[in-house]
Amino acid sequence: AGHKRILRGLLLSKDITLNEDVFRFLAGQSIDNLDQFDARHLSNLAYAYALIDNVPEFEDGSDLFDHIAMKAVDIIAEFNAQD
Repeated sequence: AGHKRILRGLLLSKDITLNEDVFRFLAGQSIDNLDQFDARHLSNLAYAYALIDNVPEFEDGSDLFDHIAMKAVDIIAEFNAQD
């Protein structure tokens, strides 16, 4: 039960909303490593952020889904019905 409390404290603000800074940081780390993502990883990343209704934006005006889409175009042949 203690680990749930720690995780909740990290991911949620005191007013029980998403801690935007943490999710933006995680998204930034993800886009720095997108070259290592396959179709399934891209799909899971997009799905996770869609579930929490969060689209982190970056200083250059792009957002996480822009980067996912650009990478998906590069590896479109890898996608299948399961991804």
